[in-house]
Amino acid sequence: MAITAGSDILASDFVSTAAGAGDSGKVPKLDAFGKILDAFTYKQYVTQTANGDIAANDAVYPTAANTVKSLYPTDKGTGTTITTSPSHAASQKQMPLSTSGLFLHVVGGDGGSSGNSVLYAQVRSINAAETDFSNGSEATIYSTSNGVHFFDICQISTDKFLIIYQTNTSGSPVGIKAVVITVSGTTITVGTAVTIETTGALARQVACATVDTDKGAIFYQKDSDSDLYVQILTVSGTTITTNTAVLVKAMTNACSVVAGQLATNSVLVLYTENSTSSNIYAKTVTVSGTTPTVNAEQTLVAVSSNRTLGLAIASSTKALMCYSESGTPTNDQVCILTISGATVTKGSNLALGSNRNDFTYFGMVTIGTKYAMVGKVTTNTTYSVYFLDITGATPTSVSSESFGMSSTAGIHNSVSIVKVSPWTYVAISAQGDSDVLIKLTPSSTIKSGVANAAIANAATGTILHRYRTHTLSGITLTPASTYYVDDTGQPTTKSSLTSQIYGVALSTTDMLIQ
Repeated sequence: MAITAGSDILASDFVSTAAGAGDSGKVPKLDAFGKILDAFTYKQYVTQTANGDIAANDAVYPTAANTVKSLYPTDKGTGTTITTSPSHAASQKQMPLSTSGLFLHVVGGDGGSSGNSVLYAQVRSINAAETDFSNGSEATIYSTSNGVHFFDICQISTDKFLIIYQTNTSGSPVGIKAVVITVSGTTITVGTAVTIETTGALARQVACATVDTDKGAIFYQKDSDSDLYVQILTVSGTTITTNTAVLVKAMTNACSVVAGQLATNSVLVLYTENSTSSNIYAKTVTVSGTTPTVNAEQTLVAVSSNRTLGLAIASSTKALMCYSESGTPTNDQVCILTISGATVTKGSNLALGSNRNDFTYFGMVTIGTKYAMVGKVTTNTTYSVYFLDITGATPTSVSSESFGMSSTAGIHNSVSIVKVSPWTYVAISAQGDSDVLIKLTPSSTIKSGVANAAIANAATGTILHRYRTHTLSGITLTPASTYYVDDTGQPTTKSSLTSQIYGVALSTTDMLIQ
C-alpha cells in the first residue's frame, strides 16, 4: 500500500525509500513505533558542514543549522582527591591497560643521583562509582640494595611493556637493564632482565619508545664514552634480544633524554646535556628490521641551561614538549613540535609558571590531536595540572588547578597523568599521598552521528545518523561488542559513567550507529 506523510506504520508493514546518493537502496522494515528493524544493511548519509576539523569516524554533535563538530572535551572538571593512594611513593610512571578502569603503576627510584627504592609494578583499579582506586596485584622488578635511579616504560603491544632502568647496589652503579612485563587482568608477569650496560654513572637518564608490536627503541649513555646511543630490542613473549647500538650524539656530561613513537618504525628523541649551557636537540629515528637510522639533528632551544624534558606524541606529525629553564626566564615551558620526515620544528612557548628547580619532571598526556594535560610540581607542597588546547601552532591554557601534597625535597619531583577510561584520568605525584581523579568535560551530551570521512573546517562532508550501519575506516571491530565514544571522538570498547554509546559492531568493519 502507499504510505503518505503522517500515516501510521504497522509492525507488518514494509516501506521503501528512493535510492539516492549515499543510500544503499535497501528496504527497511519498521516496528509499530517507526523504529527500523532491519537497519543492518541500510545507510543514509546527510551532507553537513564541519565546525572545526573532523576526523573519519569521529562522533559528532550539531552546533547550528546543518553544522556539526567532533565530540571532544572542552575542559576538565575540578580534580577530586582520591582516598586510596598507591602502596609506594617514589618517582613513578603510569600506563593505560586494555581493561577499562585499570592502569599500570610503575614506581621506584628517585630520578636522580642516589637510588633509594625498589622498582615495583602494580595494577590499580577504579571503583564502580568512579570516585576512588584500589591497589591490586604487585610485582617486584628490581630490588637489590639501593634499587634504581632513572627508568622509563613504553608499550610494546596490548598489555605488554618494555622497561629500561638504571640499577644501583650499595650506593654504586651497576649498569642499565631492560625487562618486559605483561599484564593479564590484574596479574603481572615479569620477564628475565637483560643487561644493557654493566657500570655507568648514576645521573644518566634513560628512555624507551615503541617501534612495533615486537620491538622497542632504548636510549642511554654508554659506559665506554658517555655518548648517547639508541638500540633496538626485539621482544618475543617476555624474552628480550639485544642488538647493535647506534650513536645518537657525542656527549661530555650526563644527559636528559625522552623519546616517543611517531608511527610504526619511526621514533622521535629529544635530548640535552646537563651542563650550565646546553641546547635542546631533536632527532627522528627510522628503523628497518633491527637497524636504527639516526636522522639529522635539529636544534630546538639554544642555550637553555635545561635539566629535564617532557614529551607527549599527539600524531605522526605533532608532539608536545616541556622543558624547564634554570637561566632567564626561570619558567617551565610547553610548546608544539611539528614533524615532517626528518625535520622537527618548534613552535612558540606557553609558560607554565616558575620552575621549582631544574629537576622538575613533567607528566604529559595528549587527548587526540586537539587537547592535552600537563602536570608538574610547582612548590615543595603543591603540584599543578594544566588543560591545554593544542589545535593551533602554540598551545593555549584552557584551565589549571593546583593540589596539595606532602613536602618534597631533593629531586623527587615526578607527576604522572594516565587515562583510566573514556573521559576519566588520574594525576599522581611522587609523594603518593595526593592522587587526584580528573573527569573531562564533554563538548556536548548529544551525539547526532559519525563522520563518514575526514572533513576539514568549514567544508561539507557526509555524516551517518543513528540506527544506520557505518563501515569504519582504519579500525578492526570485535563483532557484537558495544563501543563507546572516547574523549578523542573515536570509538572504544572501554566504558565509563560519562561516556556515550557509539554503536554495536556487526562485523569486523561495520557498526550499527546508536
